[in-house]
Amino acid sequence: MRDAGGVEDKSLSFNPEYVQHFVGEHGKIYGYKGLKIDVWLNALSFHAYVDIKYESKVEARKSEKKTTDLTDLMKRIFGRGLVEDRNAFIQSFSSSSQSIESMIDNEGERIATREILTDKGLSAQGDSERLGVSSEIFRLELSNPQIRDWHARLEPLVLLFVEGSQPIEQDDPKWEMYIRVQRESLSGGSAVCRLLGFCTVYRFYHYPDTTRLRISQILVFPPYQAKGHGLLLLEAVNKTAVSRDSYDVTVEEPSESLQELRDCMDTIRLLSFEPVMPAVKSAVQKLKEANPSDKSVADHSLEGNVNNETVTTSSAKPKNKSGWFPPPGLVEEVRQHLKISKKQFKRCWEILLYLNLDRSDSQCEDKYHISLMEQIMSELFDKSSEKSAKGKRVIDIDNEYDNSKTFIMVRTRNPGNGEGFLPEALEGGMEVSQEDQLKSLFEERLDEITEIAEKVPRLCKALQMP
Repeated sequence: MRDAGGVEDKSLSFNPEYVQHFVGEHGKIYGYKGLKIDVWLNALSFHAYVDIKYESKVEARKSEKKTTDLTDLMKRIFGRGLVEDRNAFIQSFSSSSQSIESMIDNEGERIATREILTDKGLSAQGDSERLGVSSEIFRLELSNPQIRDWHARLEPLVLLFVEGSQPIEQDDPKWEMYIRVQRESLSGGSAVCRLLGFCTVYRFYHYPDTTRLRISQILVFPPYQAKGHGLLLLEAVNKTAVSRDSYDVTVEEPSESLQELRDCMDTIRLLSFEPVMPAVKSAVQKLKEANPSDKSVADHSLEGNVNNETVTTSSAKPKNKSGWFPPPGLVEEVRQHLKISKKQFKRCWEILLYLNLDRSDSQCEDKYHISLMEQIMSELFDKSSEKSAKGKRVIDIDNEYDNSKTFIMVRTRNPGNGEGFLPEALEGGMEVSQEDQLKSLFEERLDEITEIAEKVPRLCKALQMP
């Protein structure tokens, strides 16, 4: 709801996607027939009022789940932001508009402003004139009690709409919040302010005298998704990292959609960073000149087949004969100037190579596929990260913030020694052959690369980049 009159825009109505965090893994409520729950949110303060209706309660049998306590459930979801009395909820509109805008203007640091629309004309109702719409991004400190309380009322939406999300420890003074706000000026001097989305960022200490920015929560509200707002929130965090000379920017356990968005954005940033393209073109040329029959990895290798080309892989890291890896000096230069982490740059480098392949050379793309498979094998079977116990090995998978948190378990066919082992991944107790596992990883990564490569030119055009 936008005002005390109960103005409801049906286009702003949406259903939660992930309720398991509150009602169990099956996401079910028990003991009611014809149950309907409507949640009304104050569009500025994000206080919540819940209207619960049902035809009847169903007495649970001894063998069935007990009736869900809906009042307790709503309190667990919305916490202090839940207003149980409808009249009190309506009253929240009288003070929220001025207080929230005042909080943003007085406590926030404006990161970006963009005029979206200047359009004079009557609204659909014919009673107001739209003078202009602007969008802004502000940075707010959660150490401020007023901002911390506001975030506490927003956080349930993250848990309901972002899979696997977790609440943050708000009392830690190192948390900050980036919000995207849209303001619409109306005739008579009035204005409408809307929150489109937000993200929370933690400032980690990085030895000896700087910080790393880690994005934890990010949400663009469903009615405003797929319109570039998430991209601009990420851009604001990067802009802040550069202005502070932070070490780099990372993301805590990104969802697939967030990682894709990040890959697109960082690839676009790299395309406009002058030292990158000469290095990319040089690497593509090396890739064209590489001989697929040459072993680019050490001994004890395993031969496979990718697109009818033989690829040699092993537990050793591939040498950079084909230019598959970015030059070390460039990795550091990108981190210093763009605050893109080493791991993230490696992902974007694969995309940059793909974008610049010579399509007139029939073998160029096949060589790219071979190099990609070699890289996947190298990451999985680096012997320095293997730990063996009774024929089983734990293989650490690189991530940006803690290598101890991500791994796969494999069983070796020759546990007697480490030479030439052939692992089989264990998933839920079911053995999967190495060939199938590698094929799946290769196809998944190649799909990611091609999808982003298709989107980047369109985004560059939309952002008016060359």
